[in-house]
Amino acid sequence: MILDKANRVAGYRRSKQIVIDNPKDGIPRLTFVMEWVVEVDGKEVSIPAGELSEDLLDPNDPLTIYNPLDDSIIMTANSGFLQAVLYSNYLRRVAKEAAEKAAEAVA
Repeated sequence: MILDKANRVAGYRRSKQIVIDNPKDGIPRLTFVMEWVVEVDGKEVSIPAGELSEDLLDPNDPLTIYNPLDDSIIMTANSGFLQAVLYSNYLRRVAKEAAEKAAEAVA
C-alpha cells in the first residue's frame, strides 16, 4: 500500500474486471478482480488488490443500483434482476453478431 506524506492512502480501490462463471447445471458466480489506483510522482499507477467472489444463490437477495458517476442510488433491485440484465445484454450481443454475419454474407 502506498501512503502519502501524512500516512494516508493516496488513491482508491476499483474493480478492473468482472468475471462471470455461469455453469450449465451449477451456481452462477461473480468474481471482481480489483486494483488500487494511486498517484506516484504525479502519475497514476495500478497495483493488484486481489479478488472478491460471490455466488448468486438467491435471486431475491437485495441489490442497490448506484450511479457510477456520483455513487447516488438509482434504484433497488435483487440479484435475479442483475442476472436478467446480464442475460439480456448477452442476447442483444448475439443478435448484433447475427446481423453482422448476415450483412457480410450479402455483401
